[in-house]
Amino acid sequence: MNDSAASALDDALALTAAMHAAALRDDWSDLAALDARRRVLVEQACARPNLDSDGLALLRARNDALIALVRVRRECLADEWRDSRHSQRALRDYQSTARDQGAS
Repeated sequence: MNDSAASALDDALALTAAMHAAALRDDWSDLAALDARRRVLVEQACARPNLDSDGLALLRARNDALIALVRVRRECLADEWRDSRHSQRALRDYQSTARDQGAS
């Protein structure tokens, strides 16, 4: 594998680590920007002859771990959103009941 392909793959691995950190921070805009940069690097690496299959396998494994993390974070955020909606609904109901009782 030539140096530019190795460098692109190494850079893609580094960006994958940065994407993992962004997901842990729930920084989805940063994650998306990093993903766009990483896609270019992966395309560059894959366009070269004699691609390092071990490096590509490592990138794929780390990407799979990233996808799993993003799924977990998405589920947690969805749960938080549902809890928030439930709390807002309960507060509105309480306020409505208090208002109705105060008017009587």
